[in-house]
Amino acid sequence: MFKSGRRKPEQSSSDQDIDFKFVTLGEVRLEKGIKKTNDTTFPRAILRGPGIYSALGARILAGSDGAKEIGFVARQGLNVQFLTLPHDLRNLCMKWGVHFHDDTNIYQWNAHVDVSTRPGMDEYLVQYYRRENHYPSIESFKETPLIKSPVFQLSQTPQHVKELIAAIRPLNPEAKFIWEPAPELIDKRDIPLFKQVCNDISILYIEAFSLMTLSCESPSTEITQEYIANLVSRLWLPHIHDRDGAVIVRSRSEGFWICRKNVHQDSWITWLPTYHDSPESTFNHPGAGSAFLGALAYAMSGQGKGIMDAAKSAVVAASFVVEQESFPVLRERSILRRKEKWNAETVESRVEKYQKKLDQYGL
Repeated sequence: MFKSGRRKPEQSSSDQDIDFKFVTLGEVRLEKGIKKTNDTTFPRAILRGPGIYSALGARILAGSDGAKEIGFVARQGLNVQFLTLPHDLRNLCMKWGVHFHDDTNIYQWNAHVDVSTRPGMDEYLVQYYRRENHYPSIESFKETPLIKSPVFQLSQTPQHVKELIAAIRPLNPEAKFIWEPAPELIDKRDIPLFKQVCNDISILYIEAFSLMTLSCESPSTEITQEYIANLVSRLWLPHIHDRDGAVIVRSRSEGFWICRKNVHQDSWITWLPTYHDSPESTFNHPGAGSAFLGALAYAMSGQGKGIMDAAKSAVVAASFVVEQESFPVLRERSILRRKEKWNAETVESRVEKYQKKLDQYGL
């Protein structure tokens, strides 16, 4: 579905020679709050956002050898409240081996209290930045190989996604786009614009409750495959013009539904379970979906997998993310350790375990 990225032959520096397979333009933010332990209160800041987690998901599947094929464009800038943001971003990307591109600008923050959209984090005062001018533009990387990536991940508002696609397409006509609209940006008033954006993308990834909101359905409705199939086939999949396009719907408790165009009527929608058997044993992590999407994109463009095989690998990548509040622990390869491990387990081992689970369902 996704073709390999092309490189510019005239460029010679080490950064300019990278043949990128996946680039994320997703949001990155600090969620800073006050953690309360007994009578003690202390500040805590955690890197969040679909940009950093989609890069992580792709990195988990790529391994150390493929890490340099992953591009992460973000506006890190400088903010007097959060001086650690540039340092944390660069350190993480250097450790993972991911190519970080700083779309240099000053952050604009819009702080507000939100204890409802992050279950399990009620003790935090969450700081979001929501203004349009924190989004990256292509000006800082349009002359680099990043612009030739075969696939871009986007997470911005519908209007800004349209603008980004319109700017990238003339420079890379073969580029594919996958879009993960943030739940905070879901607004029924934008439904016509959402459907317009679907015309320009290849994959729409959306949480089940966000899909229900956009489809003007009651959030109390039971989530079943029949229900998901009805909403997607009637309201969203027809708007995706890419003949190999798809809509992917995620429910933390139920798993993933992969809804594909141009496949047999009986198999156009496929359900995949989560890796972990019990959601109660994991964190309701806001970055899990982004990690899935980044891994999916890399598996397709960097490893040549079809969407279903890629989705199975992506479920495994996301499984590492939900096991803790922040980032999984990477243990790199060494003379004594031939394969890197995330949370003390190799990706290959977890893929084998997940396939055994799928075999039980006949998948």
